[in-house]
Amino acid sequence: MWGADWRVPRNGVGARSQSLALQWNMRGGASLDLTLRTLQNQNYTVIHYRRANELSAQYSMPVGAVRAGGEVTVGRDVFGENYIRLSAFARGLDGSTGYIDAGRQVESGASMFIDAGMALSRVHTSRDIPGSPGNTSAATLSPHVGLGVRRAISARNDLGARIELDRIDDHALVALRAFDYRLRLSEDFALTAFAGAARYNTQTPAYGYYLGGGAQWRDVRPRWDLNLELRYGDKLAHDERDANGQLEGNSDVFSDVLGAMLSVSRRF
Repeated sequence: MWGADWRVPRNGVGARSQSLALQWNMRGGASLDLTLRTLQNQNYTVIHYRRANELSAQYSMPVGAVRAGGEVTVGRDVFGENYIRLSAFARGLDGSTGYIDAGRQVESGASMFIDAGMALSRVHTSRDIPGSPGNTSAATLSPHVGLGVRRAISARNDLGARIELDRIDDHALVALRAFDYRLRLSEDFALTAFAGAARYNTQTPAYGYYLGGGAQWRDVRPRWDLNLELRYGDKLAHDERDANGQLEGNSDVFSDVLGAMLSVSRRF
């Protein structure tokens, strides 16, 4: 059905599609799934199709009585348009009672957490035209919230996923940390690193990579952590439009988001 969905309605051309799926089973029941898909519609009608490619990465792990995770998908459709899709999910485990209790959380070594704080961010905007000048906005302070899951994968290393929401220059930024890593250096201090994708809701949505890292002071109060992190949204790309919302030429606009976040996390 994936191939048949990627064409103009009632344009019943033939197509050839291939897919490759890889899965890594990790310690503690966590898994990483990679899927590559490609599709080429035949071009014997007035509609010209391009080759479509899609790559998705999904990470999931047991959290109490559910399996929670996130997925990032990047690709190019049959009309040559690039896209990024972010998603998160939680589903019941086989034989579970349908709730998260303290005993199961201890057994799985996993925890769910929320974080909230403030972010200082600035945005550099440029166009994909040689010689075109860029523009960097003034740094602004805005609220930051997130929801994530994390579990220990060894004596000192933790891995998880997180979804975050910010508002920068009056535009929403939604980010998925598909890879959310923590190295516990001691009982009180840890280092963090993350990678994923982000959606910046400008005049037209912009999509790109999301990277960063920082430090965490653990248990400043029982189950409360203090976080200081730097982040970078790399070339969040979107189509350029004029004042009337119409496409303006074939150029793209790139938004690079750079910022620092100070937040507190509460583990459950």
